[in-house]
Amino acid sequence: MKKKEYIEIAKNPWSWFRIADIQKQIGDKLLDLTHKDNSISNHHIMINAHFHYGIGIENGLKGLIVKNDPTSINFSINGEQVVLKTIGGRNINHNLLTLARDASIFDMTVYKYDSDIKSLKIVLSHLSDAIKWLPKYPVPRNNNSMFIFDGSIPTALVYGYHILDVMQPLFDLFKKEAEEYIPEARKKALAKATATVEYLKKTEPYCHFNEDELNSIRESLTEKL
Repeated sequence: MKKKEYIEIAKNPWSWFRIADIQKQIGDKLLDLTHKDNSISNHHIMINAHFHYGIGIENGLKGLIVKNDPTSINFSINGEQVVLKTIGGRNINHNLLTLARDASIFDMTVYKYDSDIKSLKIVLSHLSDAIKWLPKYPVPRNNNSMFIFDGSIPTALVYGYHILDVMQPLFDLFKKEAEEYIPEARKKALAKATATVEYLKKTEPYCHFNEDELNSIRESLTEKL
């Protein structure tokens, strides 16, 4: 990826919100498998769903941070090499509780009641563990860094299907915030898709697509934006 494109994508909140939505959809698909596939323990499917939910929330929170303060994302640039260094003044990390604070989630009216905010904080702590190690390794790097559920909220809100009730307001927020960027994102994607189709046209006689098929390719490259 070219330096300019890399920086443009990273600084565009929509890029982060889009990944949040995709990861949410993957998590939902995995959760749905717990009703259909008995070949793998439901626990393992569930924790992999939580991994994707956690990645989705991480991206959405980072999108909010970048949207709220575009100057908060910083890079190390050496010639044509670009390395993403910080977002919100912090080194890149997977601590969802910290990211939620940096994104001012607890100052918004997304969660109105103290009990809801408490549940969210516990779920974010659990999902941080899900991102870092739970579905990937048998143990974390540090035995003292594990999230330990204290039972102060119903277990179903963390390890059951009701975790969706806790997370959904965040994903709704990310989707709403992303909407203002969709027209511009679609415009750019459409331009890229059109360029791809024009390239395919120039590959005759190797290209065997008719005009309808080329239009279908163009549409598929810009769908769900």
